[in-house]
Amino acid sequence: MIDDGGHVFAGDVYTEIEVMKMVMELRVTENGCVHYVKRPGAVLEGGSIVAHLDLDDPSRVQQAQSFKGTLPQPQAPPTHGEKLHQIFQSTRAELENILAGYTLPDPYFKPKLQTSIERLMKCLRDPSLPLLELQDLVAMISGRIPPQVEKAIKKQLQSYSSNITSVLSQFPSQQVKISNSFSHTPVISPLYSVSSPVNR
Repeated sequence: MIDDGGHVFAGDVYTEIEVMKMVMELRVTENGCVHYVKRPGAVLEGGSIVAHLDLDDPSRVQQAQSFKGTLPQPQAPPTHGEKLHQIFQSTRAELENILAGYTLPDPYFKPKLQTSIERLMKCLRDPSLPLLELQDLVAMISGRIPPQVEKAIKKQLQSYSSNITSVLSQFPSQQVKISNSFSHTPVISPLYSVSSPVNR
């Protein structure tokens, strides 16, 4: 084996270690002089440094350098989808939390509040908001309401969707009607909670 301070060439074996009665050779990857950290016969632990290598040509190895730049701002993982009604629901929840007293300290509160209000108003001005909300609800209760009722609701939503860009187009909240014997069940109540605000 190579003595302490001895010179080695790339690929040379500079020492051996014994693991479970097996001998493993340690080789260098560049030319240089070996300086041992562990004495011969020492017991090694995982991650132990055995020796250092003083390179003949330090430019052959990329040196680690301290980072001088700025790290990107951490961003919270998304907690909602990117569809309009999902953004609306998330924004409404944010504003409800603010009204309940859960606020950020200044100077973060006012910009956050202003952004949330602007995002909420943008969602409310979009005529596709009630359509997306009802489509989402109908998909969730599909199979739990009479087929003829589901078909009638989807027909009204399809008609509104095809004319949504028209100035005269109005959301068919009046047409989303269900018989009194079925209208107050927990399955149907979410449909009224969405269509009623539009109707008013």
